[in-house]
Amino acid sequence: MTPMENSLRLTPRRLPRDVRLVAAGVIEDMLKDAGQFLSEHHARNSRIEPSNYHLRLLVRVANERVPREQTILERFRVAHGIRPTLWAAKARITRQSFERVRQGNDAHLATIRAIVSSASELVGRPVGVCELFDVGEGTPLPVTPIVRRIAPDAQRRTLKRYPTRLDRILRGESIMPNDFADHVGIGRQSLLRFRAGQDEPCQSTLAKIVATLRRMTRKPYLAGHLYDVGEGLVALSAA
Repeated sequence: MTPMENSLRLTPRRLPRDVRLVAAGVIEDMLKDAGQFLSEHHARNSRIEPSNYHLRLLVRVANERVPREQTILERFRVAHGIRPTLWAAKARITRQSFERVRQGNDAHLATIRAIVSSASELVGRPVGVCELFDVGEGTPLPVTPIVRRIAPDAQRRTLKRYPTRLDRILRGESIMPNDFADHVGIGRQSLLRFRAGQDEPCQSTLAKIVATLRRMTRKPYLAGHLYDVGEGLVALSAA
C-alpha cells in the first residue's frame, strides 16, 4: 500500500471522496516532516517509523484544516464565543460526545436536552431548540394537508392510551398511529415505543415526526409540544 493510499484509508469515510483526497494530500505533506518531528521528540539521533497512533494524530490535524460546512450549533457557538470544553462541561456530557454533535452527527434527545438547557445558562436567555438543531420546526405549513385516514371514535377508544404528549396529540388529531408511522418513515414498533415513553427519538427522527405532524394537521407544532427538548414543554394551546 502506497503512503497516499494509507493516508486516504485513515481519512473519515463520512467525508466526500474529493474532500478525503484533499485531506490525504495534506497528510502526505505533513508526513514528509513526520520522521524528523518524531526523532526530535521521541529519540536521539534516530529516525522512528510513525505508528498508527502518530498517523491518526496527523489525520486529526489535517481534517481540521479541511473546510467543512458549519452546523447550526457550531454557528451559534461561534457567534456567542462559547468554548466547546465549557459547553460540554455545562451540559454534563463528554467532550467526545459534544464534538460529534458539533460535527453534525445525529444526537439523541437526551443529549439535545442537555445542550439546549446549558446554552440558556451560558448566554443568559432562553434558547430555543431550533437555534441549535434542525428539528423540523421550519417545515412550512401546506395549503392542503396530507390525505390521511381519520381514526373512527370506536377505534380510538380501543387503542391503548399512553401518558405521553405524543400519544395525546395523535389522539386529539384523530391520527391513526400506523398511518402516522408510514408517513414519518419509521417502523410501527418504533412509534409504539415513542408513544409509550419507552424510548425517545434522535434528532433526525424527531425532525421527521414534527415535520409530518405539521403537514398532516396544518398546525404549527413545535418539538417542545411533543418532548422536553431543554426549553421546557410548550403549551399545546400555542399550536
